[in-house]
Amino acid sequence: MKGLSMAAGLNPTKVRDVLKRGQSPSVESFLSICEAAKVDPTYVLFGDEPPRVEIPVVGMVSAGEGWSAVEDNIDQMEFALDNDDMVAIEVRGDSMSPVYRNGDRLICRRHQRAFDNLIGLDCAVLTEDGRGFVKILRRGSRPNRFNLKSYNVTQEDLENVKLAWVAPVVWIKRSGA
Repeated sequence: MKGLSMAAGLNPTKVRDVLKRGQSPSVESFLSICEAAKVDPTYVLFGDEPPRVEIPVVGMVSAGEGWSAVEDNIDQMEFALDNDDMVAIEVRGDSMSPVYRNGDRLICRRHQRAFDNLIGLDCAVLTEDGRGFVKILRRGSRPNRFNLKSYNVTQEDLENVKLAWVAPVVWIKRSGA
């Protein structure tokens, strides 16, 4: 509790006073504690579940990129941004085309372990030597090593890289959208 209070820039006993003594924090203190704990304030105020939205599926797309409507919104897609450890990466330039465009923002969920479960996904990664990339995660030829494949053939693929963290892309906010 003391560490969290200090990380929030507050009196060392602030979190204890709120949790153990029932003191109500100011809005500013509450937000500082949530930020230091990396917890969304809505989770604290409204429960453990992240905010979720049901989005109607109104059509299907196939070859040729033409889409056709489905009757009566036969399906719904649940959308939630779990706030575990989300990061955003903004695309600059056209080096990631045709998949990502200049100005797109990639929302990613960071993982510190179990990278093998993310093979084949578009991921933002941080290598152990501090380099950041957004590429397709592939299995390397040695244990705990990974290959990073580019969509754009003009960009270099990397082989047998050791990773500090991996964050699969879970949402794309297109530039101008």
